[in-house]
Amino acid sequence: MGDMEDSEKLIDLAFNAMGNDINYKISAAICVEDGFFLQEKSFTDAVSGGTVTDTGCRDVKIASSEEAFNGIFVRRSEYTIDDLEMRLTGNGVNDFAGFGAAIRAGGGSKVTINKANIETTGCVRPAIWVGEESEVVVNDSTIIAADGTLPKNYGWRFFGTPAPGSVLMECPWMLGILGNNRATVLTGSGKATYNNCHIRAENWGALGVDAVISGGELSANNCLIECTKSGYGAYADGDTLDIFSGCTFNAASYGLIMGGGSAVFKDNTIVNSRGIGVMSHDQGLNITQQGLGTLTIGKGCVFHTEGAVIQLKNVSNSIYVDGAELKSKSGLILEAMINDDPFNAEAAKHRGIDVITGEPMPPMLQNPKHTSSDGNDDIDATFKNVDLEGDMVNSMMEYSSMNIRFENSKITGAITTAAAVHDVGPNGESLAMEDDPHLYELIGKQTAAYAPIESNNGVTVSLNEKSAWTVNKTSYITGLDIAEDSFLIAPAGCNLHMEINGVRTMIKPGAYKGKISLIVTG
Repeated sequence: MGDMEDSEKLIDLAFNAMGNDINYKISAAICVEDGFFLQEKSFTDAVSGGTVTDTGCRDVKIASSEEAFNGIFVRRSEYTIDDLEMRLTGNGVNDFAGFGAAIRAGGGSKVTINKANIETTGCVRPAIWVGEESEVVVNDSTIIAADGTLPKNYGWRFFGTPAPGSVLMECPWMLGILGNNRATVLTGSGKATYNNCHIRAENWGALGVDAVISGGELSANNCLIECTKSGYGAYADGDTLDIFSGCTFNAASYGLIMGGGSAVFKDNTIVNSRGIGVMSHDQGLNITQQGLGTLTIGKGCVFHTEGAVIQLKNVSNSIYVDGAELKSKSGLILEAMINDDPFNAEAAKHRGIDVITGEPMPPMLQNPKHTSSDGNDDIDATFKNVDLEGDMVNSMMEYSSMNIRFENSKITGAITTAAAVHDVGPNGESLAMEDDPHLYELIGKQTAAYAPIESNNGVTVSLNEKSAWTVNKTSYITGLDIAEDSFLIAPAGCNLHMEINGVRTMIKPGAYKGKISLIVTG
């Protein structure tokens, strides 16, 4: 390959990442700018076969083992990529900026990718990067990303001071995952659509979304989305809407993580997770929206998880489930818990201060009060046309109430407040702010004792439209509404009685408030 340091061929890339201006000079096999293929800016030694024009390329093969090298760089252009084969190995530089991505679409570009086969191996070496208000549609393609080896001089320290010029090259272990290469990255008000694709990451994440300030859109239709060792299938960050239609997720840790964005699962989407189905969390340093998003799980969708189907950490999302199948081996359908991210916990003490540098944060990053999408501070969850078996538990009453509404639905399980104790390491170690990730698997793990909790918040349950709650464990709530056509019952062979503020009360249709104990005996 030609001289990668040829200054005449390097592309100037000015990039703003979360309030920080960064200037790079990058190299690419194919450079397209302002509607023109710039051969003089392209390292075409990495390209074999096919044709490359101002409007697109076809049957092109790109192979490179150079680090800090982009495959196809598109800026301020409309471009179509057909039948691409690309293999990149070696580390990238910055996947927030797309420096090292196989395909980078920026500057408001519109890019269509058909029948591509892209494999990347390396730290922060995503296959597809979409940002700067660009729009990308990927059809009938295979995207595979594997981790690389962190540089020996890697200077980033999560809780110390970054080395000069150092950028994040691995996922924060405080998410409960490991890895250093996301298969795809959406950022900066970009829009990405994947149709009939197979997207697989070894670790970190398959469909990554990061630093979206406004208007991000991620759609996947009839896709297989996988993260095989540690990580998530998709992310919904900032002001992003994720929509999944007819997809299958096979996730090592999370089907989806929500960090402020909204998500819709529809059209028989299947989520298989060896951990959590959907985890939504207060990100502390980099949530920028005024409220938190909505999670919608539609008809025919199926969630099979080892842990909770839905886990909320210091957030008050609105949740709508209609006609879906939700099954958890842990027995938890919905779990609300205090955020156990040790980095976030420290950040919460210093709102508006960067806990890494100690300096004031840019105004866009100063964390507002988090409220649900309907404007209140409560978790509001509606379940329609479902038959559920499992518990719904609120152990974060200091933060939020949980309001559960059932319509034409059945549930067998506990719905309750709880006191929780976080799990510890094998030698009794607690999670702490440190650079050592050896306790990462403790993230999201706690033991909850179902009990009445003294708090201004609690749990309310509404049974409507021929709904039935079979209480199989003693539960503690603060509000109960039973419609005339709905039922609150005990399992076969057991008895159920209700006490309100210590006074035994007949169970019948009506609205009840207070310290409500639903006591199962027998």
